[in-house]
Amino acid sequence: MANISLVKCPLLKQDKGEFRFSVEIFEQGYKTAIASKLRPRGIILVNPHNPLGDVYDEATIQPVLEFAAEKQLHVIVDEIYALSVFSNEKSFQSVLNYASLPDPIRTHFLWSFSKDFALSGTRIGVLYAGSVEACTIGSKLNFLMVPSVAIQNTLQSILHDREWTRAYIQLNQSRLTQKYEKVKKQIEQIDQNIRVRNAQAGLFLWIDFSSMLHHVTFDEETRLFQTMFDHGIYITKGSIFDCSQPGWFRLIFTVRDKWIDEGIERMRKALNTYRASSV
Repeated sequence: MANISLVKCPLLKQDKGEFRFSVEIFEQGYKTAIASKLRPRGIILVNPHNPLGDVYDEATIQPVLEFAAEKQLHVIVDEIYALSVFSNEKSFQSVLNYASLPDPIRTHFLWSFSKDFALSGTRIGVLYAGSVEACTIGSKLNFLMVPSVAIQNTLQSILHDREWTRAYIQLNQSRLTQKYEKVKKQIEQIDQNIRVRNAQAGLFLWIDFSSMLHHVTFDEETRLFQTMFDHGIYITKGSIFDCSQPGWFRLIFTVRDKWIDEGIERMRKALNTYRASSV
């Protein structure tokens, strides 16, 4: 966006190697912005999180909302994976269902069909804004990006069939859970030094290959990525997500079993090639 500066708020605690969501990271981000002579205007949250696959409950989110209200910051909550929660996990709670919001006028909700309904590319979603002004701005942008009437009618028909929609969501969550557990196990069996982070939602695994790098640097992360790519594997390196620790990769697991099996075998060969490469 024009004249907009983004301040990153890393979730990774370098001393422990863990990703932790807390209000303190946003307080630090606010201080960083002020020190850089920027005027903080808002916070963007993604829940469930991409690429971690974490689900944050109301007790975790509320302190951030309270901090934002204190500083008069807008909060945009992107819940694009809201319905893609694994069936063995507790239900996801949308910010729209919280008992109370410290500043409802500055709290805004986003959702799209693209992930939960496997409709990437349709570019149709929902903005539930806390004020008329925000809705007005959104409608002006929507005028330039309005979905086709055919797509609108199709999705309207889907949502009107509530019985089908409920059954679809339940089946989708069940399949996501089964595929997540299967692929996580397959990845971990490749090498004991590979760590796959536990997740509660999403279409992806967050994998730590740092113990396999010749040197724990972003250059080596890129070398491993290129080796994977040369073997016909495309998984997104962590630096694309501004991860502050080299060696993390995101893998999408929502594909056919035969593709996963082939991908795992290619990954095994790629890692063998990387190990044998010169430092």
